[in-house]
Amino acid sequence: MNTLLIIGATSTMASNCARLWVTDSKKNFEKVVLVARNKEKLSVIANDLKARSANKIEIKELYADFSDENSVIQLCDEIKQEEGEFTTVLIAHGVLSDNTKCRDNYHLISSSITVNSTSVAILLESIVAKMNKDQNKSNIGVIGSVAGDRGRASNYIYGAAKGFVEKYVEGMQHFLALTKSRIKITLIKPGQTRTAMTANLDNSKFAPVEVVARDIVKAVNHGKKTVYTPYKWKIIMTVIRWIPSFIFNKINI
Repeated sequence: MNTLLIIGATSTMASNCARLWVTDSKKNFEKVVLVARNKEKLSVIANDLKARSANKIEIKELYADFSDENSVIQLCDEIKQEEGEFTTVLIAHGVLSDNTKCRDNYHLISSSITVNSTSVAILLESIVAKMNKDQNKSNIGVIGSVAGDRGRASNYIYGAAKGFVEKYVEGMQHFLALTKSRIKITLIKPGQTRTAMTANLDNSKFAPVEVVARDIVKAVNHGKKTVYTPYKWKIIMTVIRWIPSFIFNKINI
């Protein structure tokens, strides 16, 4: 069974990607497995996808608390038991940490790291193990962030977690290449995007989520190693990475 798995399915970015995949006749998914923390929001997304597919695709809902490692491990067990082959996977869950609040509350630091990095690593290992066992040609997309490219005062806790994800994905890409696996993993680095996660910011000049979703789907479908979206962020972050420290430390960005 040709199956699509989306983790963090209630995020604006992930739900837009799901709509594109479900309505893509070339992918011809028979089943979609959606994972999120909020049951009510997930039900809305599931019903929307059913309508878009004219009820031709089986939709299954799973739930997990990504800030709880035991809940994530339990989710991994549920995923391993799913029938059919995961031919496309998107790992898109996360939380935008507030650096100021985290500095005053160490529990928030721990929760942010668990949600944004630890849970991603655990899930990725589980999903890749299942895919390798099935020996099918599969593509995985993992949402990272341009915030992981260089530590900055404004978001270094979130950025550190996303930096971990980048190195983890890079290492796993190397592992899959050495083992001649048929799995391709794409690291996705969105820049500032208009989503529910950024709703509390002045996001009027951020990229439309529909544009970012199209870039994500295209990159994952083609098994690209890394994609910045919108593309301008590749240029911006290249410049930021190469700014010498003695200059960088005088700039508030």
